[in-house]
Amino acid sequence: MSKNYLIILGVAGVLLLGGVAFAFKHQVKTLLMPQGQGEQVKQVEQVGQVNQGEQVPQENKMEAVVVTYDPKGFSPTTLTVKKGTAVKFVNKSGSTMSVASNPHPTHTDYPGFDQFKSDARGKDEYSFTFTKVGSWGFHNHAKPSDGGTVVVTE
Repeated sequence: MSKNYLIILGVAGVLLLGGVAFAFKHQVKTLLMPQGQGEQVKQVEQVGQVNQGEQVPQENKMEAVVVTYDPKGFSPTTLTVKKGTAVKFVNKSGSTMSVASNPHPTHTDYPGFDQFKSDARGKDEYSFTFTKVGSWGFHNHAKPSDGGTVVVTE
């Protein structure tokens, strides 16, 4: 009787540990990933809608490049994209993020590049399609010392 009890207890323990590991696999993966490795992964998606309801012709659609914001700041801090590319800023910091063009607080270098004045105000994701060639500085309006640069080429 005690042998059967130990076997049942062992099987239950293994199932419990497996269930816990499955439930927390994302957190474990993040903890085990070497620092900075996640920054090397580039996520892309197809984009059809651009700024303020403007449509991009099907043949001019570009991929969206993802910039993450975490407690250390933006990553990558500098990126180069082609004109017409959407950049998606994703907040993983647990704090407020409101991406805007430089300079702080006027955000006048690239009018329209201001999360606070968009439909994404207060959200953890903000996409902006860069349609002007140039070098565009940006920052988190809630923490202006965190920023970066998007270089837009033809």
